[in-house]
Amino acid sequence: MRFAFFARQAIFDRHERVFAYSLAFRDGKNAQIPYHPEEKQKSIEKRLETLSLADISSDKLAFIEFSDQALINHLVGFNRSLPFVIHITLEQINNAAVFASLTTLKEQHQICLQHTSVCHITAEQRNLLSYIALPFDGYQSSKSNSASQLELNEWRKANINLLITDIDSLDAYTSLKYDDVDFFQGKFFLQLDKNEKRELPASKVNVLALLAAINDDEFDLTKVAKLTERDASISYALLRFINSPFVNKRTKISSLEHAITYLGEIEVKKFVALIAVVNLANQSTEELLNISLIRAKFIELMLEKTGQNSLKMTGFMLGLLSLLDIILEQPMQDILHQIPVAAEINDTLSGEETVLSPLITVVKGFESALWQNVIKYSIDSGHSQIEIHHTFNQAILWANEINQASSAYFPRTKPS
Repeated sequence: MRFAFFARQAIFDRHERVFAYSLAFRDGKNAQIPYHPEEKQKSIEKRLETLSLADISSDKLAFIEFSDQALINHLVGFNRSLPFVIHITLEQINNAAVFASLTTLKEQHQICLQHTSVCHITAEQRNLLSYIALPFDGYQSSKSNSASQLELNEWRKANINLLITDIDSLDAYTSLKYDDVDFFQGKFFLQLDKNEKRELPASKVNVLALLAAINDDEFDLTKVAKLTERDASISYALLRFINSPFVNKRTKISSLEHAITYLGEIEVKKFVALIAVVNLANQSTEELLNISLIRAKFIELMLEKTGQNSLKMTGFMLGLLSLLDIILEQPMQDILHQIPVAAEINDTLSGEETVLSPLITVVKGFESALWQNVIKYSIDSGHSQIEIHHTFNQAILWANEINQASSAYFPRTKPS
C-alpha cells in the first residue's frame, strides 16, 4: 500500500534522536490512514508519486491512526509486516468491538493511546498499551494533582512510555526534561534559544567560508578548492559523494575541476553546499538536516515547474540554509553577514516578503499538516494541489537518498 497525501512529524527520544514519525493523512478521515476502493487506489498509484510507509518514515517507526472499522477488521489489506504503532483514541479503547480486536493486534504491534490529560484508565486497558500520548498543556495542568500522580505511577508499573505532544517552545521542552517523560513531539526543535549563543569552532567557520565562496557571484574555483582541502573530511566526503551511484554511475571524478567539467558548475555548487550543510548539522538533531534537504529540493522542483529556471539554484540554497540559525545556534542575521547570499535568499530569511516566500510557507504547511497553506498556494500559483503533493513526495525521496549517500561520510556525532 502506497500513499500520496500525508504529513509527518518527528517524535524524539530523551537524547533528541528521531525515534519515530507521527503520520497524518489528508485523504483519510480525521488524519487516519485512508482505505480507498481497489480501483481508486490503483489510479492514485498510477497517476501520482506515491510513497511506501518505509519511504515516508525513513525506515523509522511510524505512529498511525486507523478507523474503528479497520481495527475491527484486523487491518485487512494493510501490510502488517511493517513496523508501526497503532495510535488510538479514548473512544476507540472504550469501544468493546475495537478493544477485542486490539487485544489480538497487540501480539504484533504496539499500541499508543491519545489522551487529553492524566486521567484514570482501567488495568485491562493499561495492559494493552505501550505508549500514552498527552498534549503538553493537558499534561502540565494535571500532573501536579495527587490523583494524577497516582495514575502516572500506575502507568509506569505497566511499563507504559509517556509521549508528550504539541511541545511548541524550547521552554516547554526544557521543563519536560526534568520529568519522567520518554518521548517528545512538537515544533520546539525548530526554535532558536535566544539566551544561548555559542562560539563557532574553527572547523565550522571554515565551512561557512566555503558556503560563502560558492554563493559568491564571482565563483572562484581555486578558492573553493583550497577551502575544501583545509578540512580533510569535507574534501574526502565531497569526492566520495560525487562518485556515489546516486550522483554519478559512469565516470571516476578525482577533483573539483573534473567535477565541474563533467557535472557543470551549478550541480557542483549544489553538491558542495550539501556536503557543507551536512557537515555543519552532524552534531545537531538529524531532523533539522532532513527538513533542510526536503525544503531545498521542494522549492527547486516547484520553481522548475513554474518555468523559473533562473531561480532554481537560489531556491535550492534558500531551503538548504533556512534552518542554519538553529543548526549553528546563531542568529540568522549573524550568519547572513558571513555568507553573501543572493538578495532573494537574504530577504526571505530576514522575514521580508519575496517571490520565494510562498514556497517556504507551503513547505512548512507539509511539516505541520497545515493544508490551508497548500490550498492557498495552489490558488495563488495555479498549480493543482495534487501536483504540489507530488512534488513534496519527490523531495522526501530525494532527501532519503541524500541522507543514505552522505551518512557513510558524516556519521552522527551528537552525544547519546
